[in-house]
Amino acid sequence: MDQQRILVEVTINSSPTEALPFGDFSMNWKGVANINGNEVPTMQGTLQTVANSEGKLQFKFYNGADNQFSFSEAANVILDNSEGTSGIAKTATHRSEQNADFHSEFAVAYNATHFLRGKDTDNDGTPDAQQCNDRINMDENVWRYNLYNQIDGSRVNINSGFPFVTTINNEQVNGHISYWGMWLPETVNKSQVASITRQDFSDSQNNLNYDVVHTPGRLIKRSKSVIPLSDLDGSHFIYWQNAEFLVEYTHDLTLNDGTAVASEGFYSIASIAFTQGQREVTTITPDKLTDNFLNFYSDSLRGSVAYDKNENPTHIAAFTEETISGSDSTLFGSNNQVTLACYSNCLKSILTSSQLQSDGDTPYLTDSNDPDAPAALYTFSLGDLTLRDMQGNPVAMADGQSPVSGGRHAWGIQTSAMVLQGTTLGSPWDTWNQDVSYIWETGPNDWNKMTFIRQQGISDLIQFERPLHFLYTHSNENDRNLIENAISEYAGQSVILEYGGQGDLWGFPEVKSSNQRHTRGFSIKDETVLTNTSGNYVVKATEMEKRMRELNVTACTQGASNLSLNNALDITLPTASDITPVTFSLTDKPVVTDSPKVVGGEL
Repeated sequence: MDQQRILVEVTINSSPTEALPFGDFSMNWKGVANINGNEVPTMQGTLQTVANSEGKLQFKFYNGADNQFSFSEAANVILDNSEGTSGIAKTATHRSEQNADFHSEFAVAYNATHFLRGKDTDNDGTPDAQQCNDRINMDENVWRYNLYNQIDGSRVNINSGFPFVTTINNEQVNGHISYWGMWLPETVNKSQVASITRQDFSDSQNNLNYDVVHTPGRLIKRSKSVIPLSDLDGSHFIYWQNAEFLVEYTHDLTLNDGTAVASEGFYSIASIAFTQGQREVTTITPDKLTDNFLNFYSDSLRGSVAYDKNENPTHIAAFTEETISGSDSTLFGSNNQVTLACYSNCLKSILTSSQLQSDGDTPYLTDSNDPDAPAALYTFSLGDLTLRDMQGNPVAMADGQSPVSGGRHAWGIQTSAMVLQGTTLGSPWDTWNQDVSYIWETGPNDWNKMTFIRQQGISDLIQFERPLHFLYTHSNENDRNLIENAISEYAGQSVILEYGGQGDLWGFPEVKSSNQRHTRGFSIKDETVLTNTSGNYVVKATEMEKRMRELNVTACTQGASNLSLNNALDITLPTASDITPVTFSLTDKPVVTDSPKVVGGEL
């Protein structure tokens, strides 16, 4: 199929008229591949107008193949007018595989406001069920947004990364480098990449060459946010207490499923188990958590969450994490190197396999109980973005060493929270509750390390800008899809949104439908305001999909719509016999050397 060429032949019998605004034409095609000098057919099809006995506009379409695999798709469409505001149709798809056949047919009737369809899965000519959809009020699932400064409307530009090409084993490979590191196809060993060439499709002068720097670990910055409990109504958390549970917080004494509870607080609502690699969530009777201190993980806030009833009964502390790329001015300031103090789970340098075994030598130094005497001091520099002990040794796996597969550190190993040297602490445990702290992670996996680049001939590492962070609380007023005074199930819930450049706003909760389709839990309106310490911004959707809302079938079949599938079911579908063979072959392809004569309708 990668060698396929498509030969197309169009026959026009009449120009467009008022009665036939699309004219009278047929377009036939066939796919061929040149295999050892022979034209091997790959598929064939047709699209043509049909002389309709009632004077309506009618098209039929067929496309299919029957060689090493077999498939076909067919449609016959009758429009009531040239605008296509109403009509009927019948469609079918068929696919044959080694041990099975897949076939489905749809009958369709629609008008300006509603869309009725029936699917025939057993090929008996009768729809198994009918479905009605709203053509006016559509759900808009936004995938990409741009961000603009609220004051002057200028678009926010962030140097977050770019696509590149590199050569591995004499083969060109495409990838992407950004603040988050390097992406390459799974079959490529990232450590093999020594240099890359930028791909700027708008200006080839930016296609510069870069050397690649691989680090043996990554420094993670933990930032603390304080969120009112009232903003978490209906939010879900992961909680561990001898087993894993799904926890929901309620402020209005009603859980998302409508269950009433006696008082506000955190309630275990489901147990979570993993069976043969599958995550199973089992609903349980809501049970309020009564501990004064609770620690959770939040998917929506993308980090750990701590609730201390004695210290702050009306708020939670949320800790978001990001990898230091060297552009963090709050860490380096005007310096090229900083010193970090570690008090517990402080890693040794040049780690060996035996140190990473649960029954072997420990990978950790002795903890310190003295806030004035760290267990270890480490340096972290802009030059190589690597954590080193005070003798200059990297805190990382020694060459040729790795954890045993399936062992306790096979997924990587981390220090506890560290602080800048000189930070005043009441006790070593205060490191976890700082507004900003740091964790060093290393290990054998890609996600345990980072990759950076420098332009060839220049010593400084390229510092991609980190995404902008926003603590956003969703509201009914900002929801893109609410109609008729509906209420969003996410109203009042807080999430961390991040903007990484044009089109890239992420952090929205995702949901999976019964047919395994992933969408975002909610989409926000254009001009919704996002605020952080750097100012106010507004969003605008740049890429979305629209889906017709599902209605009760009677909304289509009764009342003003009065749609029916009866006539659509009587339509005859085209077959391969409706195709007129193309009269030329691939060898007839002309050699074109001149410039185009017409571009965009202009001579």
